[in-house]
Amino acid sequence: MREIKYRMWNKKEKKMYDVGVLDFDDKKAYMKGYLNHTVSNYMYMFEDIELMQFTGLHDKNGKEIYEGDIVHIPDDYEEYGFASGENYSIDYKDERFRLKPKYKPNACGYDLEYTDELEVIGNIYENPELLKGADNIE
Repeated sequence: MREIKYRMWNKKEKKMYDVGVLDFDDKKAYMKGYLNHTVSNYMYMFEDIELMQFTGLHDKNGKEIYEGDIVHIPDDYEEYGFASGENYSIDYKDERFRLKPKYKPNACGYDLEYTDELEVIGNIYENPELLKGADNIE
């Protein structure tokens, strides 16, 4: 069974935080380590953040892979075909985590299954330039 946990991107502060508690009734998220709900500096309303769920998988360096991360596919055409050497974002679609292609944003992408050779190189909020192609296609 995979561990269920989240991180959040604060849209106003432009910062990433680990989530400690989610309150779905009041639509609030609390930073990890700050479970005292009376401390409002560590509480964020859902409309002010983007939540990203942990996939339960790790990259080749042991780094946790979250929804919204950007991973690099090794440059090995025989193994990865047209995806070799490319960067993909992690998306949640059709009840599973997927590798979302940058050139076809509406495509369903590939299932995120084998991550032993993938490397997390950033995320869509802090490093959107990693998804731009040679023609500046996002």
